[in-house]
Formats: sequence, structure tokens, C-alpha cells
Amino acid sequence: MSLLQLWKTNGVDFQDKKVQQLTAIAGDGTLKDGNKTSLELRELFSAIPTEQLGIYLRECLEKSFLNSGLVLQDIVNELGQRLDCDVKYGLYQGKVNAIGFDGIWTFPNGYSIVVEVKTTDAYTINLDKIADYRKALIAVGEITENSSILIVVGRKDTNSLEAQVRGSRHAWDMRLISAEALIKLVDIKEAADDQATITKIRSVLTPLELTKLDFVVDLLATTAEDLHDVEVSNGEEETTSTKEKKFVPVGFNKEVAEHVAEYMQKDLKRTTRTLYATVDKSISVRCLVSKSHITGDKTYYWYAYHPHFNEVLEKYKESYLAFGCGSPEKVLLLKMDKFVELLPKLNVTNKEDRMYWHVHFFDSPDGKMCLHFKGGETALDVTEFLV
Repeated sequence: MSLLQLWKTNGVDFQDKKVQQLTAIAGDGTLKDGNKTSLELRELFSAIPTEQLGIYLRECLEKSFLNSGLVLQDIVNELGQRLDCDVKYGLYQGKVNAIGFDGIWTFPNGYSIVVEVKTTDAYTINLDKIADYRKALIAVGEITENSSILIVVGRKDTNSLEAQVRGSRHAWDMRLISAEALIKLVDIKEAADDQATITKIRSVLTPLELTKLDFVVDLLATTAEDLHDVEVSNGEEETTSTKEKKFVPVGFNKEVAEHVAEYMQKDLKRTTRTLYATVDKSISVRCLVSKSHITGDKTYYWYAYHPHFNEVLEKYKESYLAFGCGSPEKVLLLKMDKFVELLPKLNVTNKEDRMYWHVHFFDSPDGKMCLHFKGGETALDVTEFLV
């Protein structure tokens, strides 16, 4: 069985294995460009949670082993994919007439980063050589001038390398980040949900002129707002004292995704706070959850549907909405393109900084589950979509 099949079959027991052990049992146990060991490792890295990927990354750094630097290179490139970059893997070993780069990450807006991975900055790095990689890639049309270089270093203490970059003629075209900070950046991205926020998070990897700090303040503000907005995606209830709306966070999105993955017989990987997708990016599932709200003889489930949710319709062949109704065991699974057609029939909240539709499902006394429409229009029976 492949590493991925072993992961699916053995679950928790498999997680106890070190990445060094996994490398040894994959393929013939040796890492070479394009061989079975490499393919199995990359397949596994693409499917496991970011938390587990971080564990493997730290194992590469804390105790070196045969090919640990190459494994680290693959993990770093997988982190690039989790930032929604189109990633081209570089070679493990340089070849004659081949351009030596560890990875090329292309952002959705076309901007490219040439990635260089170093386990340590204990030795002086030849910045001119790395800069030549970028120049050569531009010359052959692999990337454009709209690009830069990112050095990913295993150690957190990178003072000597920082000084080397600042004092070089490549100061504007190069940036560096520790591997640990890169993991944290992916964690922040996966906790966010708005694509505008994610774009700003990704932009910290590019050279920025920070004499004026407005960008940093804006990034912090929008990210904090997005992370604080969990409640607007997950349900709301009315206070009895102030009669004003307050939002109540609900946190079983992951369990809903697992329920849907089992129903679909697909592996779903978290990409943002509420969005999950298959590794091949053919299917996306937006997982929204709500507590149960009992009013009279009906039980309601309340959600907010944001305009940016629709962006996935252009990115994936199939997109679904999974509404967790009070628990992960009760899930409505709807085709997103069909649900979007119903949005004009839903109530809307308009605020200065955002708008969203109110999605209200309810359990009717006759045992059906229905979608509430505004203006007294007859509710839609959606019972058949319970999975």
C-alpha cells in the first residue's frame, strides 16, 4: 500500500510514525526526482492536516537524517499550495543545464515567488547564485519580472542571514521567513474565510516597502475582523436583555466536513475556516453550522451566506454547501449553483462594511425540513437533501 493508503487505513497509529520512517518505507526508501518515494511522500503531504505537516517539518529540523533537507523542501512546497499558490516543484539535486530552484509559487494574481529552502543559516548563502535562478527563469519565460525570491530557513534565529540580505544588492528582490513562521501563516490563512483577507495574508511573502505602516495596520485589522467573524458564518440568536442581535460561535465545521467526506467517499482537506476541498481541487464543500433554536413548535437553524462564498463556483468543477443543523449528524448537503438561484428569496442584512443573506432552515411539525423564504412565500421542502 502507498503511504496515503496506510494513513487512511491505520489512522492514529500511523501518526506515531516519524517522517524519517515514512521516507524509508515509501517506494524504495530513497528520494530521487520523480521516483516512487517522492511521489508517495508528496501525495501524503497533500492530504494530511496542516498540524501533522508541521510535526513532520519540525522533525526534519530537530534531528537531521538522510535526505531530511529534501523532505523539508517538499513540505515547504506543500505549504505553498495551502496558501492557494500554483506550485512547481524544483529538483532535489542540480543538473547540468537545469535551473536550480526549490520551488516556484505563483499567486492567483500571477505574481511568482522563487523559493529557496535552507535547513540552517549557519553558513553564508550565495545570494548572487539564488538571484541568478530568478534571472534565468525570467529569461526562459517560466516567470516574469513580476516576481521575487523567498528564502525559507529552518532556524528561527536568522539574524546573520537578514543582515546579509539587507547589505546586498538583492535587498529589494529577496525576503526570508523561518519555516515555523510559514506554518503559522498557513494556520492563519486556514482560520480566515474572506478571500480579500487571504490575499493580504499571502502578500506578506513579497517584498514590501514599509516606511509607511498603513499596510501592516490594514492587514492586522482585516485579519482580526475576519477571524472574529466566525459567528456571522455560524448562526445568531437574540438577547433577551437588549433585544439586539448578538452572534454565537458554533464550532463543529470540521465534524460536518468529516461527515460529508464519508457520505461522498471523498477526502476533503481544509482550505479556509469553512471551506474544504478535494486534493485535486475538483470538489469544494462549504461547511456552515448552527445551534438549534426552538421557537414555538419549530426548531430553527440560522446561517449567514456571504457574497464571497460564490467565488468557488469558478474555481471548482463541483461546489456544495453543507449545513450542520445542531450537530454533525444532521447535515443538509446542497449543490451550490442551485442554492445561489434561491438567494433573491432570502432576507438580507446590509452594513457599511459587508452584506449577507439570512439562511433559515426549520424542522416543521410534520417532520419535514424546510428553507424559510421572505415575504410569506411558501417554504421549500429540503428534506431529501439530509445526509
